[in-house]
Amino acid sequence: MLSIYVLSICLPALATARTSTKRGLIFTPNSNWPKDDLIWITGPNNLTWYHNYQSLPSPESNYAALSQKQIQFVPTMWGGNENDTDFLGNVTALMGVDLSKDEDNGKGDGNGDGKGKDKTKRAGDKRNITHIMTFNKPDQPFDVGGSEMEPRTAAKAWIKNIIPLRRLGVKVGLPLVNEPHKGGKKRDGEEGSWLDMFFANCSGLLDKLEDAREKTCGFDFVPVYSLGDFEMLKERVGMFEDAFPGLDIWITEFGLPSETLKNTQEFYNQSIPYLDSKGSVKRYAWFGAFRSIVSNVGPNQAFLDPYGELTDIGSWYLGGNATGREALPSDDYMGEDDKCTKEKPCEGEENGEGTLRPGRLIVLLFFFMAVLV
Repeated sequence: MLSIYVLSICLPALATARTSTKRGLIFTPNSNWPKDDLIWITGPNNLTWYHNYQSLPSPESNYAALSQKQIQFVPTMWGGNENDTDFLGNVTALMGVDLSKDEDNGKGDGNGDGKGKDKTKRAGDKRNITHIMTFNKPDQPFDVGGSEMEPRTAAKAWIKNIIPLRRLGVKVGLPLVNEPHKGGKKRDGEEGSWLDMFFANCSGLLDKLEDAREKTCGFDFVPVYSLGDFEMLKERVGMFEDAFPGLDIWITEFGLPSETLKNTQEFYNQSIPYLDSKGSVKRYAWFGAFRSIVSNVGPNQAFLDPYGELTDIGSWYLGGNATGREALPSDDYMGEDDKCTKEKPCEGEENGEGTLRPGRLIVLLFFFMAVLV
């Protein structure tokens, strides 16, 4: 009878994650524990892609040396100004593409500079970039992680950077916004959503360009973020499905911030099967590739405990079994003087593991004996 009770309260720890080709990584480098960066690219895991909110692969732990076949890097144009073409330059350099201009042709090419048509040279790809993501929360202010862009500025930056890449066959993501459209009907003189104004500016700017091939700022898939409960995740997926029917959806950032371990694990075990089975959702990435002690979304969403060891959620996400590691260890793991804080983060032993105190060991032994009964 006792063994049944123990099993009933420990079932979450026995859960095993399903593997999925949709699963990706939000790479978040840290200078305190650089070895943590290797966890996501060494050993067995089912991660197929990653993004880092930047245009270039992460230099940390030699990520830049990884091929697209090992793990696909998806560049992001996080923000920018209307005259900035660094994103285009960085991505074409990754691809081994030379976008030189035919100076004898004085007509505009639709990318906003009026210097002639693209003369593309692609002798051989350095990196097969197939997808890119664009402006990160441009409708949100900087203090909540948004890129805070005016729709007209974003349209000009898109024409200069994104349209030339789409001409090369690169699939382009819609700007990552909070909502696709404003609720209700738009009254005379009322502004539309950020996307409405963005596309209106795109069309207006392209109409003024001589020999422009595009009529608007085209895109191929729809990034979505959700930092809330399971109902919010489903609601947001449905909202963008309705707004852009037939297009692939990428969940580029999701999780349940600042919740209890029980609620966070329940959310994980609801959301992952849902996203795996949802036909319109082609890729997703949980926000949590860091240690719990430095997490800005609460400790229980993190993949790593204070020692850099995988938590249950971290292991499940990589396709492994529960580890029993706590996001914030209890007194069974450490003495009062060894508590982890932001000012004094846990370093662990040389192999990165924390000290397991006898009390915790007894609990674990009791648990495994109960399972065998």
